[in-house]
Amino acid sequence: MPELPDITIYLEALERLLVGERLARVHIRSPFVLRTFEPAVEEAVGRRVIGLRRVGKRIVWEFEEELFFVFHLMIAGRFHLRKAGAAARGKNDLAAFEFPAGTLLLTEASAKKRAALHVVRGAAAVEVHRPPGLEPLEISLEVFASALTARNHTLKRALTDPTIFSGIGNAYSDAIRHAARLATTPTTNRLAADAFPRRWRPFAPRGRCTAVTASPAPHAERPCSESVTPTAKRTTAPAAKRAAACWPIGPFRGF
Repeated sequence: MPELPDITIYLEALERLLVGERLARVHIRSPFVLRTFEPAVEEAVGRRVIGLRRVGKRIVWEFEEELFFVFHLMIAGRFHLRKAGAAARGKNDLAAFEFPAGTLLLTEASAKKRAALHVVRGAAAVEVHRPPGLEPLEISLEVFASALTARNHTLKRALTDPTIFSGIGNAYSDAIRHAARLATTPTTNRLAADAFPRRWRPFAPRGRCTAVTASPAPHAERPCSESVTPTAKRTTAPAAKRAAACWPIGPFRGF
């Protein structure tokens, strides 16, 4: 499931493509993906995308007149950019959103259709989808330590609980623990005081890739300038490994 760093990179790529553009056409191919009926998804056609944001692990498109698309990609949901006019025909294609720059396909490579699109009106309706957890990049060390030890859980459960911290899942909780040199099984009430600065360091905003990286390898400390671009991921195996470690944007190959 895409987590906080992945969603951040998604938003950066989508911003270049969508913001300021009008939605020309929308085709919902799978009846499972659209979870709302009012307002109708067709209301967005002809409206300009004026902003993008992250809400927990969800991607939000903001259209004119306070209309919002709230996407939850779940485990296997992905966006793929295709040429303008491309249709959603593949067995994994859930929906197609056509813009002047191209068609964005929403796909899900899974028999269990869990990816979801909610169409809502007004900012208050978007906030309904926000988990109650704290934003890890927006809080202090003291707040982080207090939230982590408020309830007695294993470290992994505490880090991935959306009611405690927002946007962290299985992959990045492992990377955070590895960077802090802590195991999975100790409970939070047994953490030593000096463990918190070590655990906090992976959250420090040292750059968009190194803040919380997917890989516990040395790439975790490598700045983004040393990684490869998304389009280079198909070249060599070492390049693919470097890209996976510091550029979590696999769904946007060739974007």
